[in-house]
Amino acid sequence: MFVTALVAMTMVACKKDNDKKEDPTEIAANTLVYDGVTYQFNSEAILESEGTYLSYFAFINDNDNFQGHIDGLNKTFNLTQAQDFMFDIYMYFNQMSISLTMYGDNSISGQIGDTQYSGESIFSEGTFTNTYDDSGVTCYLNGTLKNGKKLAYKVFVPESEIQRPPHK
Repeated sequence: MFVTALVAMTMVACKKDNDKKEDPTEIAANTLVYDGVTYQFNSEAILESEGTYLSYFAFINDNDNFQGHIDGLNKTFNLTQAQDFMFDIYMYFNQMSISLTMYGDNSISGQIGDTQYSGESIFSEGTFTNTYDDSGVTCYLNGTLKNGKKLAYKVFVPESEIQRPPHK
């Protein structure tokens, strides 16, 4: 009876471990996860146009990097649809280009490797959130690309390190 109880407890414990899915909001700052592989990076941010236009840059190594730009702060949106503001990401990663460009409600396009997407997103699902507060700026992307691979990253730049060019 003891052995049966032990086997049952082991099966329940294994099932819980197998069912446990990584919570994407738990991703560490300055981390990218692509197709299950985790990468660390260094990041920078520039707040332009009197604090309404954010550019962020991430450097994994000499060859792999990405950047994003968004018109506005403290936004969360669906990556599968065009937005009424400007947003883009450009990645060169694992010898492959990944990009998404949104300029207004009717303009969306992108690229995954050699595959071009015109008039549609490169994501089949996903969200992007950026927050700016006293601690700094955080940009969080979590989605599934149309090639079936998961892509998530969290850029964090402390307030003291955000660059602000002089405004005219």
